Amino acid sequence: GVKASEILLKERERVRVKIQKRTRDKEHEFKQKDVNKYTTYVSSTYAEKKYATLNDASTKMNIAFLRGSRVSSIVSNTGATYLRYKDKMINRQSYSNPDMTGNYIYLTDLSTGKTISASDCNIHSKFNRDTESCKWISSLNKIECFVNTSEIEVTTDICISQEYNVELRKVSVYNTTNERREILVNTYIEPAMTDYMTNLVHPSFANLQIETYYDKELDTLVASKRKRADDESDLYVFTRLVNVSLDKDFETEKKKLYDNDDEAYNGELTRYPLWPVLSFRGKIILDPYERQEFYYIVGASDTKYKISNAVVNLNEKGIEDQFKLTAELNSVIARYLNLEPTKAEIYNNILKEVLFTKKDLGENEEFWNESLNQSLLWKYSISGDLPIILVHIDNIKDAGIISEVIRFMDYVKNRKIDLDIVVIINEKIRENGPVYTYVRQRLDRAVYMDYTKGNIYVLNLNSLSKQEYTLLSFLCRKDIKDINDFLYVDKNQEKSLLN
Repeated sequence: GVKASEILLKERERVRVKIQKRTRDKEHEFKQKDVNKYTTYVSSTYAEKKYATLNDASTKMNIAFLRGSRVSSIVSNTGATYLRYKDKMINRQSYSNPDMTGNYIYLTDLSTGKTISASDCNIHSKFNRDTESCKWISSLNKIECFVNTSEIEVTTDICISQEYNVELRKVSVYNTTNERREILVNTYIEPAMTDYMTNLVHPSFANLQIETYYDKELDTLVASKRKRADDESDLYVFTRLVNVSLDKDFETEKKKLYDNDDEAYNGELTRYPLWPVLSFRGKIILDPYERQEFYYIVGASDTKYKISNAVVNLNEKGIEDQFKLTAELNSVIARYLNLEPTKAEIYNNILKEVLFTKKDLGENEEFWNESLNQSLLWKYSISGDLPIILVHIDNIKDAGIISEVIRFMDYVKNRKIDLDIVVIINEKIRENGPVYTYVRQRLDRAVYMDYTKGNIYVLNLNSLSKQEYTLLSFLCRKDIKDINDFLYVDKNQEKSLLN
């Protein structure tokens, strides 16, 4: 009994713990491998008005690919913006006419009458007549634009939110003079809310299905697409201008803006516009050497609740948090995709050529050949609707290019771009030859970070008919015969794309 009592007393006795100074276990500390090997930087352009000519690099068009969970965007240094929500185009867009495709913020100095586009870093643009210098920097999920005149400096940061289906723009305006300046702010986007081909072929018909309204409680302009069938899902596009409140107004009819109509921006919204736009107008006043910041949000949604949820949470602090989250995600994606320096720039240049290069169809004999039909490729599961890249492998020594093709396709899918890659093998054995077997095994083991439309197909040149190969050659946007196309930036090729 005595022994049991002693045990019980010891259990109730307070244990004295000796507190030791916290030390780091450097031996077993987790370290990321090759953290400095990969880069989030993609490309940049810089030009000064007094040095720029039409024959130098200032005419070069650069593009960047931004992505979120359901919204993705292609943004060029010329101010063009291609926004997509799932499989629908958010804004009116055309790859053959990037100058008319965009999500714009215009700033007009009412003292001098000078107007600039906050995201247009083409020094030769009509909006940069009074610009002294332009700088454009792109990383995996963020773009920085710098446009300077002799009176103001404008910095614009662009990213896609990872939590909400919106594109975010943070604009900082600095008055470099000792005079008080009044700056007029105009935002402008033409909603499309349809698939890409309908957006190109039947824009007027698509416009008839768009209804616009202003949500006063959320201070948000909304465009909704009227349903043509009961099973069709809802679709909304919305915009909001944050931190601009002076003389703030809105407009949804493009014709009023083109005609400089006095009824534009008068607080009366056109509910069923023939030419719909979502446009805000407001003013900011800058004291001498003062800097002010404002934000511009463009998003898409399939419910009104998601609109209100995004708008309520994306106040000034919420937007800054999204930019921080984007910066963190940048490094994660760079390591996953093994993006060593210049790799993303090479991939972007290939995609730029695929998406934006114009073909002269008038002199192309294949274009007028009625026997060439996309249905010829259907037996290979190739629709012919997506852009096509051809990759040629002539012997087993060249088969190693398939590893670069897989890395490139992983990047393409991560950037939410839809395209097909067709690998053409020139092998005498028509079925299951050594080259085909090696390539097929590598493709079967490939795992991609995201899944989008488009795939990698393997065909044997000796199994294709002349018509089929002619059709593939006609449809392809880029022909790759050398692994160096995936390894080095071709400066000569970049220059030729602009001519």
